[in-house]
Amino acid sequence: AALIANGAASGSVVVIDIPTGEILAMVNQPAYNPNAREAAEPGTHRNRAVTDVVEPGSVMKPFTVLAALEAGLDPKVIVQTSPGWMMLGKYRISDVHDHGAVDLTHLLSTSSNIGAAKLGLGMTSEHLYDVLHRFGYGESTHSGFPGESSGVMAPPNTWGMVKRGSISYGMGVSVTPVQLAHATAMLAMRG
Repeated sequence: AALIANGAASGSVVVIDIPTGEILAMVNQPAYNPNAREAAEPGTHRNRAVTDVVEPGSVMKPFTVLAALEAGLDPKVIVQTSPGWMMLGKYRISDVHDHGAVDLTHLLSTSSNIGAAKLGLGMTSEHLYDVLHRFGYGESTHSGFPGESSGVMAPPNTWGMVKRGSISYGMGVSVTPVQLAHATAMLAMRG
């Protein structure tokens, strides 16, 4: 089985073999003709799937749910997301709709920022960081591609409530499309 990770903001698609983690295909846009490099814009010569970082957004939510479960959260928990928005420090975060009370499956299927933030706020920064770090966020995948970025994930001792809440729904952390593909493949293989 293969997994396709789309780093839309970086213009990259990564196809990975789930059981082995082997990269099957990697495509970047804009592309260039390697036989006519002088005609291409200099910025197109990099492999965006390994060099460019993006905020993952909602695809971080399954990792947040996993971290909460690992921290001892009851899998049958109901999370109240009404009225569809909440204050995270001085910032207002919201869902597209008021989803009301949701279980973890509906938290993920409705992609609730409120639900994910509440889960993140219910655990320590150190625990959430540890789970994300074990999935490879914040470090290189050692793919061997030149210029590979390790992404950006600040140490947990610098996270306040706002940072922990926002990372829980995929903001405030940056990853490469290849990191995202590897992490999601590990999640698909049950860690």
